[in-house]
Amino acid sequence: MLWILNRVPKSASGNFFCEGPRRQRDRTHPVALSESILTRVVSRDGTEIAYWASGDGPPLVLVHGAPADHTRWRPILPYLESHATVHAMDRRGRGASGDAPDYHLAREFEDVAAVVDAVAEASGSAVDVYGHSFGGLCAFGGATLTSSIRRLVLYEGWPPVNPDAWALPPGIGPRVDALLADGDGEAVAEMVFS
Repeated sequence: MLWILNRVPKSASGNFFCEGPRRQRDRTHPVALSESILTRVVSRDGTEIAYWASGDGPPLVLVHGAPADHTRWRPILPYLESHATVHAMDRRGRGASGDAPDYHLAREFEDVAAVVDAVAEASGSAVDVYGHSFGGLCAFGGATLTSSIRRLVLYEGWPPVNPDAWALPPGIGPRVDALLADGDGEAVAEMVFS
C-alpha cells in the first residue's frame, strides 16, 4: 500500500510540523488513535534502547535517519496507526535511548534486532521494519541478526556496495574531538558537510 501525503497534520500543541503560513487543519485527515507507550529494551552491549508504541494492527518498527529521533515520524503516525501498531525507536545516542562511550555501527544493528525481537515477542508475530536514510542501513544490518522480521523496507538507505567507501578519513576523530573541546562547533559542521 502506498500513501501520498498532501498536507501535514498538527502536533498535540496545535503547531504544524512544517514551515510556512498557518492554515486550518483538513478534518478529513486521520488523527492519532492513542497516546504512545514508552518501552525500553536492553541491547546486546547493555545499552537501553527506547521505542514508542501507538496504533492498532500488525507490528511495524520505524528506524529513523541520522539527525533525528522517534519524533521524526509524528507527521505520518496518524496515517499508519489505523493500520499497524507502530514502534518508533530512538537510535542509540538519540532521544530517550542510551549510548556507549565508543561508537560501532555493529551496535546499531544489534539495537534494531533487540527492538524487533522484543516487539515480536510481545506481539506474538513477525515484525515489519521500515528504515529511512542511515536508519535503513541500520535496519538492514539488524535484519541479519534476527529471524523476527516479516518484511523489510529501506528508503534512501541500503548497504553500500563497497563498505570501505563509508570509512572515515584517517585522523578525523581526534580532529573533531579537539574542535569540540575548543568549543568550535561551526568548524566541526564545516568539516563534516564540506
